[in-house]
Amino acid sequence: MTYTLLYAVPGILVFFIALSSLLKDEKTPNSDLEFWGVTLVASLLWPITLPSMLRKKFIDWSGSRDSKSRLLNHSLWS
Repeated sequence: MTYTLLYAVPGILVFFIALSSLLKDEKTPNSDLEFWGVTLVASLLWPITLPSMLRKKFIDWSGSRDSKSRLLNHSLWS
C-alpha cells in the first residue's frame, strides 16, 4: 500500500502539471489522442519527467526574478 502511494502521488501531480500545460496550449485540440497519450506517458514516467518539470519551473522562476531585479537596479542607477 505504501509503495503504491509513493508511486501514485507524484504520478498524479505530474498528470495535473502536464494536463494544465497542455490545456493552456490553444493549438492542440483537447480531443486529440496524442494529447492524452503525452499526458499519460509523462505521468507514468514521473521519475524522469517530474525533476525535469521542476527544473524548468525553477529556471523560469529564477530567470524572471533576476530580470526583475536587473530592471530595478537599472532604474535605480539610471
